[in-house]
Amino acid sequence: MASSLGYLQMFNLKTLLVLALSTTCISSTTFDPVSNTPTEKSIVDLTYARYLGSTVPTSHTAGENVTFFGGIPYAQPPLGSRRFAAPQPLHGRVQKDGVPPLVDAREWAEPCVQQPAKLGVGVEDCLKLNVWKPTKAKEGDNLPVVVYIHGGGFYAGGPRGFPLHTWVTQSLSQNGRGLIGITIAYRLNLLGFLGSHSILQGTQGGALNRGLLDQRMALKWVKDNIHKFGGNGKDVTIVGESAGGASVVMQLVAYGGKRPTNFQRVIAHSIGYQQMPNMTMVQQRFEVAASAMSCAVGGFSSDTEIMKCLESAPLDSLIAGINSIPNNHLAPHLEPDSMLNDGLKTESFLPALPSTLLRTGRFARNVQFIGGHATHDGRNFAGGRPEHFQNESDVRRLVFGGRWPWVTNATINKGLALYPPSGPGSPFADEWERAWTVGGNVVFTCMDLFAAQQVTKYNKKNSVDPAYLFRWNSPNPVLYQAEPWRGVMHTSDLFFLFNGSSAPDAGATFTALNQTEQYLADEATAYWTSLVSSGDPNRAKTGSSSSPVWRTAFGTREGVVGRRLILTQAHADGEGGTPRTLSRMEDVDRVEDERCAFWMSEDVTRESAV
Repeated sequence: MASSLGYLQMFNLKTLLVLALSTTCISSTTFDPVSNTPTEKSIVDLTYARYLGSTVPTSHTAGENVTFFGGIPYAQPPLGSRRFAAPQPLHGRVQKDGVPPLVDAREWAEPCVQQPAKLGVGVEDCLKLNVWKPTKAKEGDNLPVVVYIHGGGFYAGGPRGFPLHTWVTQSLSQNGRGLIGITIAYRLNLLGFLGSHSILQGTQGGALNRGLLDQRMALKWVKDNIHKFGGNGKDVTIVGESAGGASVVMQLVAYGGKRPTNFQRVIAHSIGYQQMPNMTMVQQRFEVAASAMSCAVGGFSSDTEIMKCLESAPLDSLIAGINSIPNNHLAPHLEPDSMLNDGLKTESFLPALPSTLLRTGRFARNVQFIGGHATHDGRNFAGGRPEHFQNESDVRRLVFGGRWPWVTNATINKGLALYPPSGPGSPFADEWERAWTVGGNVVFTCMDLFAAQQVTKYNKKNSVDPAYLFRWNSPNPVLYQAEPWRGVMHTSDLFFLFNGSSAPDAGATFTALNQTEQYLADEATAYWTSLVSSGDPNRAKTGSSSSPVWRTAFGTREGVVGRRLILTQAHADGEGGTPRTLSRMEDVDRVEDERCAFWMSEDVTRESAV
């Protein structure tokens, strides 16, 4: 094996340019902070480049017996003529003479450009991922792999707030082998989801739903390369929350299930997205953004010329274009058959609504599904605060007027009939409780049940591991202190699964967990990593005998539609007492099933466009 000096002799600008990798080469003064020399355990050789990871424990990167690799490119930089194109694979060359260059991968890469966009936050060259591995893991170990896809409404966010070193250490304690953890960045807002027929005339072809294609390219990279880190590219679980939860579902239904997937398991948290815009709306938003970028549609003789203008627009124009469109309005959209008929595309990533593709069995088969939501997800999406809901007209106006404007009055009438007005005999204490329950059921708190039902229905018995459902029932204490009326609000689960994380502006803050919070964090992480490792959440759950068996979603008890695990913060008997779990199983009753079946029905989803 070459010496440290031999490594250094390979570092030169010419070598890096051949790779076209925008990562930092190691200098003689930037080795491991402890020994100032690279070690074999902290270097992974991908044949076209060698990456130096960090073994120094911090709150956000490495951990005990875990090595972190940050900012590894999985596609060519989406710059210039590739700005609106599908992600292009790396063309790393195997080094024939000498040792491939050593690249510093001990820190996070910059996040993708955010919305609202501003100078200094995010970069276009962001198609990169982060890897955590057991320090001793090596090629041939075939460890299971988990890939986390961040949320943020498809317009903001990044991987930094979702470190996976505790998942790796938890798995190591469970089975002595561990797992490989990965987080990915993907193009957001205008860069990821600006659409129109014009986009397809880009210099390098152009593509719709580029952010989703980025995710798929990252998964392809994982399949092809993760064995070098000790992982098994054929044993991959994808996990996401909110827009990340929507992403993993959209990856499940991509291409109507016609193409093979690079994952075997899906864990979807609080599946969330707004109505999926039709091509008329997509085109309108394209014209607004193009005009803001000084590339107005009427000022050019062809789509090709418009695209050349958009591809070459400077950063200040790009920022203006992003900020010309409201948040959430540049997100995944349908790719209708008319585009195929025009000869511009060969196959649509989203040929129909995700709910339609699930309902009709057009999704990847033999993929296990696990899904759930936070108890009060709907409070984030009801359209107002408790005091804003005094009567039913408030529910109609606020819940549906902003987020679901296509839902007709006739459908609203039928829907609200399933939620009796507050008062004697009603399950709702007031109109606020009624409103947030409806606001959650339209997609966030019902699609997990619906997806589990459809995946179970269409997969042959015993051809895939069974579905599991959960409800997260403990709030993020930081967010709860600021706004207690939100209760167990959207994203509460992330605080516990990612080291007390809150992740504003694609960054991250981490809050220390108290004893009972840590107990729930350990308990939940054990279930999740056991799922990743085996498809069975109980095989390696927390050693405490009080932690319940997480039963499969669909049993045979009469009158019970389904069942799920409720994850609740532990209780300690007295100060300093030993925590004991409050998590338990609960039944999904027929009332909830009836409501969810209504919102997921063909006629209603045609209006809600989910």
